[in-house]
Amino acid sequence: MEDGSGALSPDYYPRPNEEEVEREAASEQKRTTRAWNVLCVLCIKLDAALCCGFILCRTCLASCFQLRQSAFTRVAYIGFLLGGCLISCFMLAPQTHLLLGDRFCQRITYFACDTLRGYSAVYRVLSAIAVFFFILALLMFGLTSSRGWRARANNGLWAIKILLLSILTFAFLFIPHSEYTGEIWMFFGLNGGFTFIILQFMLLIDLVHCWNTSCVERLDSCSSYSRARVLYCVLWIPTILLFTASVISVVLFFHLYAGTGCRNNTFFICFNVYICLAATYISVNPVVQEARPRSGLLQAAVTTSYNTYVTWLALSNAPDKVCNPSESYLYPGSPFQNLQLLIGLGFMFFILLCFSLRRVKPPQYGKIKLFSGKQKEVVPDTEGCSPSRPHPRQGDGGKLLIEDELNGVEYSYSFFHTLLCLAALYSMMTITDWYRPEEGEHLSVKLISGWGAVWIRLSAGIFSVFIYIWTLVAPVMFPNSYKDLVFFQFMLRVEE
Repeated sequence: MEDGSGALSPDYYPRPNEEEVEREAASEQKRTTRAWNVLCVLCIKLDAALCCGFILCRTCLASCFQLRQSAFTRVAYIGFLLGGCLISCFMLAPQTHLLLGDRFCQRITYFACDTLRGYSAVYRVLSAIAVFFFILALLMFGLTSSRGWRARANNGLWAIKILLLSILTFAFLFIPHSEYTGEIWMFFGLNGGFTFIILQFMLLIDLVHCWNTSCVERLDSCSSYSRARVLYCVLWIPTILLFTASVISVVLFFHLYAGTGCRNNTFFICFNVYICLAATYISVNPVVQEARPRSGLLQAAVTTSYNTYVTWLALSNAPDKVCNPSESYLYPGSPFQNLQLLIGLGFMFFILLCFSLRRVKPPQYGKIKLFSGKQKEVVPDTEGCSPSRPHPRQGDGGKLLIEDELNGVEYSYSFFHTLLCLAALYSMMTITDWYRPEEGEHLSVKLISGWGAVWIRLSAGIFSVFIYIWTLVAPVMFPNSYKDLVFFQFMLRVEE
């Protein structure tokens, strides 16, 4: 039938049967779900087959201790980073160069041999790990439920993730050398190292603040004189030791790095001393104490010692041999004998482990608040492909992992992976002594100690002290709204 315009009317076309459309949609959804479930089952079986050693170890350790699922997952990811750092150190060790001698290199070609050793290999391995954690951070962004496929992939499938990380690492190892490759490594390494130094300080000062608050609360409720004396010692002995170590270090800085003609070093040492004194004075100021009664000399001592430590890292890496006499004995041939490397990586993993074992409250560190009130509801599985997990049972001594994320995630997955991405870049710069590589076309790598690494660390240390001062001054300037500031909401735990 035609209408007035000559076109066929809508009644001319046959209408599809609604039941057939619904039946086809249901069958299509069933086929998709079945294929997705088959893929999930294959991934789980592959993970179990490849991780048979881990399952055996978990069975043996189940009777010894129990660990929260959220804490175990974070510690396992830190193990990834630790393994990458150990591999990188072995790549720089002189024993590795002796092991990969001419006879071995002739068998696998000199190209592959040079790819597996030296500073260039360290940059590539840790850059691959940083990219791996960055991809995970993007995939886990905005995750609120622990019952979806993204949470399942984050908390399991370890063998598949190890396999993917290994493939990514080998792909980075064989990236062609060019004159711009070293600049790329240095750009991301410097910016990532700068950001991680500041984040590391924030995690440290928040940990110390919780420690100080716990001791003060116990002192207020303590009725025993001997116990109160122990708590006073716990607070004052670290404070005195940290301030003493900082003063001794500053004296040594003036002796080693502030000689004749070293005006830049003298200025930065004096400037850091002044801002640390200012931070200490502000922390015990009566006005600040009234606004933030839990702030005190312990946090100021930690801030001063941390800034002194970062200043030492920067000054000892200056390219000026006249103003940096310590370069010859601070950077030996083997990374396992490098004092700064061992201290830097050891302190970094200590902070990461402390962060992994702590419980945080939303919105701290990106944790999203899902529920209001006292009663919590279990989040339904809206993302599919998540096998049912058993609830923790009392007295279950044979269960190694305690499921603590049935009512939502215990931490921000995306923030944690971003933190590990920055930690990988910081480790890359630490293991390579913050040298700038210049790669040639024929696998030749020239290392340059530049002033950029010095300024980056000095700026990060100064910025960290200013952040601490801001945490003291903000409650005085904004007494009614400082808890609503993004910085306090995201990074620090404030008193209610």
